[in-house]
Amino acid sequence: MALNWEYMRRMSEWSMDVQGNAAFLLREGRPDQEVMRFLMVTEEQARPMLVYLKAPFNSARIFSYTAGKRLLQPWLARSDSRIAFSRLLTQQLCPSELIDEANPL
Repeated sequence: MALNWEYMRRMSEWSMDVQGNAAFLLREGRPDQEVMRFLMVTEEQARPMLVYLKAPFNSARIFSYTAGKRLLQPWLARSDSRIAFSRLLTQQLCPSELIDEANPL
């Protein structure tokens, strides 16, 4: 059976969104058991996730990765992607600039 890579990519993105929401639940003071059920994985899989999410700054990191990917993918998909990538590494760019340039009027 062939792998459906698009399905795998979507599930990976969905998983990161779920982990981000789980981080919010933990910050609200929800019990670990409730958060583990929310993650929709086995308890054995959920325990290390909880440890990670409870560590300072890790919940913010999850959102940095997911939001950053959604912001940068359309911007880097342009025909001048090499120039865009070079700018990303050498210039300070605001998120609004990336959005405007990825979606010109």
